[in-house]
Amino acid sequence: MLVPPKGMEGWKVSTVGDDIAWIKPDENGRLRAINPEAGFFGVAPGTSVKTNPNAMATLQRNTIFTNVALTPEGGVWWEA
Repeated sequence: MLVPPKGMEGWKVSTVGDDIAWIKPDENGRLRAINPEAGFFGVAPGTSVKTNPNAMATLQRNTIFTNVALTPEGGVWWEA
């Protein structure tokens, strides 16, 4: 869901998770972080291709859905 802005060619956007990170400096003083939960979670009411296309593209593979319903077409349904 993170996309570098235009004009920032060569920059890389990354994240370790959306909830919690344990941050500690290494032996050279660089900050290192891990996400002990190793993933993302949250409530996504109103999220759609129209409202957040990057989020929807991210959800197309390697995703585990919980507390949602399966549509007759095999899609995932959540509120709205």
